[in-house]
This record gives sequence, C-alpha cells and structure tokens, in this order.
Amino acid sequence: MCHRKIEQTAKFERDIKKLRRHRGLDRKVQEMLNNLATDKIADGDRMPRHKGLSVFKIRCGTKNMSARKCARIIYYKDASKLIALRVHLKNDRESIPDKEITALINDYVL
Repeated sequence: MCHRKIEQTAKFERDIKKLRRHRGLDRKVQEMLNNLATDKIADGDRMPRHKGLSVFKIRCGTKNMSARKCARIIYYKDASKLIALRVHLKNDRESIPDKEITALINDYVL
C-alpha cells in the first residue's frame, strides 16, 4: 500500500476552519484525505483544465448531509504526495474558479 505525504495549502487550512461549524465535517475531510493518500478509496473526478496534472475533486459529507450540502475537496495527487488545494461547501459556493486552482498549482506543485 502506497502512503503519500499529505500537504495542505494555506487556503485549504482557512477553508477547513470554516467547516468546523458543521459537526464532524472537518474530521471527515481529514479522514478522506488519509484514505486518498493510501489508495483506500478511488480518486474523485479528474479536473481536465489543469495542464494535464492529476488534479481531482471529490465529495465528502457526514451522515446527516445531503449531496447538495456536502463539502467538495480539490486536491493534487502524484506518486509521492497529495496536496489539498481547497475545500468548500457546495451550498456556500458553487465552484472554485479554474484560475484560482491554477494559481495554487503554480505555488505548491510546479
């Protein structure tokens, strides 16, 4: 089993603090990142507009959250590391602009 190093951007760390108002969601996001890093669960949907890099988004929620309310995690993954780029609630923000994700990739990946 492969275990990648998990890194988090400063924006991700700010985002995760906002999720604490939703009981258990911040812990669930961390658990999902650990599972993604060790390949215990399949990757989310690939985001195709990011220079051919392995950038994905995946849903994460608690038992009492609907698909509309759950969090979306955007992350980069390669053979040695997983970088959590952003996390947001779908009902708070429809999506993160590609331009912002590209800037994070340039700062943390390239």
